[in-house]
Amino acid sequence: MYLLLFGNSVYGYEEKDSASSIIFRISNAYQKGTLSEKVYLDTVHVTMRSFLSNDIHFTNKELLELLASYRQVIWSNENEDYKRNYYGIFSNQAQVSGRLGEMLYYAEKINELEQKNNNQPSITALTIIADYYNTLWSYKNTQNLYITNRDFILTIPQKASQANMKITQLVQAGIMLDK
Repeated sequence: MYLLLFGNSVYGYEEKDSASSIIFRISNAYQKGTLSEKVYLDTVHVTMRSFLSNDIHFTNKELLELLASYRQVIWSNENEDYKRNYYGIFSNQAQVSGRLGEMLYYAEKINELEQKNNNQPSITALTIIADYYNTLWSYKNTQNLYITNRDFILTIPQKASQANMKITQLVQAGIMLDK
């Protein structure tokens, strides 16, 4: 399904316009009832990740416009995981575009969501925040981040060994522990 919608349609056209067209077509398919809500949300998320891997970057303003329907569907229901994905798209786009302040802002939004839903910090957010500090050579702030979250961080190896973490969480945990 993802490849069918994405295909090779980016090639031969201005990449951002083609990428926007793809998201528009996915949204249209959902609005027409061709895609279920879950398939729609998953497809937009995977497609946006594909754009990153193809070096297609959007500004924050462009993303707000491009993902307006996606955001509306997410916030209309209890889609907490998708809210995290939404903020992740913005954080990733900001990171690859060198907009570190935006990256940090969205990492903090991810952390707020996970604190609210799971009563614990977000491994992903802590990784992004540590990366932000390390990029700025602000290792003292990385150290303070660790001290503030030490109790949670020390539980990560045990959680990983219990095999109840998703693969993406395991990868993020490894990266975060490395930082």
